[in-house]
Amino acid sequence: SSLPRAVPLRPRHPIRSPARAPRALLAKAGRAARGAMASPTDRCRCPTLPDVTLSSPTTSGTTDTLDTPSDRTSFPSTPLESFGGVCRLGEERRELCHMLTFDLDSRLGEFEEDQSEGHGPVLDALVQQEVLVKTVTNEDWVSLIRQLQGPRFRTSTSLPPPMGRGMRFFGKESSSSLGLLWDRKRLDLSEAFVWPSGFFAKSSFNVDSDGKTLLNGRQEALVTLEELLKTNLEQKYFHRGRGVVVENEPLPYNEVMTFVEGAEGLVGLFARSTSMMHLLWAMGIRALLLRTLPAAGELPIFVHDPELGFRPFGHAAQQMMVAEFLRSAGPPLGVGDLPCVPVDAHRLGLGLQEQLELHGFVGLTKEALTALVDSLALEGEEHDLDDNNGRLEEDGALASNRRRRWGQEDVRICANKARGILAIGLGAAVRSDNTPAALSLVQHVAPLLFAGSTHGSEEPTPPPALTMFDMLALPSSIESDFARFLHGLVGDARSDTMRAMLGATVALDDFASGRMLPRIEGACRQLESWLQESSSVVFRLQSWRELNESHLPGAEGPAISSFLTHKAIRNRKAFYDDLVELEKLEEAHDVLHGMSKLQALVNAMHHPCLRLPNLR
Repeated sequence: SSLPRAVPLRPRHPIRSPARAPRALLAKAGRAARGAMASPTDRCRCPTLPDVTLSSPTTSGTTDTLDTPSDRTSFPSTPLESFGGVCRLGEERRELCHMLTFDLDSRLGEFEEDQSEGHGPVLDALVQQEVLVKTVTNEDWVSLIRQLQGPRFRTSTSLPPPMGRGMRFFGKESSSSLGLLWDRKRLDLSEAFVWPSGFFAKSSFNVDSDGKTLLNGRQEALVTLEELLKTNLEQKYFHRGRGVVVENEPLPYNEVMTFVEGAEGLVGLFARSTSMMHLLWAMGIRALLLRTLPAAGELPIFVHDPELGFRPFGHAAQQMMVAEFLRSAGPPLGVGDLPCVPVDAHRLGLGLQEQLELHGFVGLTKEALTALVDSLALEGEEHDLDDNNGRLEEDGALASNRRRRWGQEDVRICANKARGILAIGLGAAVRSDNTPAALSLVQHVAPLLFAGSTHGSEEPTPPPALTMFDMLALPSSIESDFARFLHGLVGDARSDTMRAMLGATVALDDFASGRMLPRIEGACRQLESWLQESSSVVFRLQSWRELNESHLPGAEGPAISSFLTHKAIRNRKAFYDDLVELEKLEEAHDVLHGMSKLQALVNAMHHPCLRLPNLR
């Protein structure tokens, strides 16, 4: 009862973004981008984790489940994608990334203890050897969570000495970077198998599938829990392989193979080093556990090594570590086999820009990203009050008068605010090659680009006031500057998935700014000219010859039979009609149907020669 109780899931903040349609649009735009993707092996994938999706909670108190889809056609093709996306950072600077460590131990006195985080009771239990630990290999977290969501099962744990000092846990720090903590008094150990330090039972190979039959002498080697407690205190053990008693060195791990189920007895999470990537990984896994096992609450995080034992890693330390990471994360980083799981930054006290950069580098959970974008979108609204006794609430007539006073300048500021948010977040995502972070950011921010759209409503959607990004909104050239910025990011991108995501963003921004309209008109004039001359067979053959000479070497050229017959005319007439429809949608600022039309145009192409350059 002294250990921390489960913390209920926080309710999601209501989405107050100015426009809703673009969220549906981005789902379609994502499907359109998927069609233009490279092969599945080129997609942003974390090869050390199985392909799974994490469903979002639909009602308060529901638990996320991990499912393996039979046909993965979703984008981006990464594990845990609906949780926010898992991304492997770039590989170029692996050595630099391993050098990024957080100096936790010399600063422990600087961090004020927060009793609500739950470190104290767990540390007290560690002193009394009342905690079982389990290190988890980096690629096994998904399968472990699946097991915890099901019926009880046996798993291997260890009983550490007081405070965890003087014991080496199972596995290497690089491949088993994190672990879990259980309060053993809340577990049923009556059926546990217990082996001492130095025996190395290898239970995964020597316990039969029924979970009861022990093989290869493991039954004879069993000891009692009291013997483990005594060995931990004496700090000496019998090495079965060498046949000697070993003293004055860290104990190897012992093994307590016991039943666990759900969040029962789960009291903490720990990292095995002060590597910043391991600490971020721990913060991400904690957020994942909160979503998938809400009964566990927000688990306290610890850091362990054999010499110093367990030390708390609370929110104050996390905030300082993240700030140092952001200052160090300018160059592309790489961590080899360690993915990045989105973190929840709502209690870290980070500034809005720091949160955007953290999302680009590592990723934020959906809830944290939604809260961040909503905060940016609504920032400054409290200063935009009418003479209404300072109240934000307004009656219908007053609200209607305010909406009528909004002009094009308000809409422009709102859209430019979205461009400022995207510039910071996408810049960080490109540097770390984090496509899932880029996709989720565009999905959340795109509604601001279309805040002035009148499609489907009688009045314009109210644009939020601009404070943080007002410098970006002032220049009249920001729309063209942002377009050049996006094209620069495309050149810096290191993967096809990132280039496709940036291309979708370019298309959305071009549609929102109106830059697409004159290009559509130019393509229509070119097609009109061609169709007027197309009744001549000689003209069509000349057109075929010009296209055949200019197509890419090695690519399939235009079929002459299409130009000898009327097939080319029919194709281009249909394409012209579609462009005219797209032109009307752009004039009406109907982004949802406009992007759907673009998607349909791309999907209808097989071997285009003139239509593809026009669309580009």
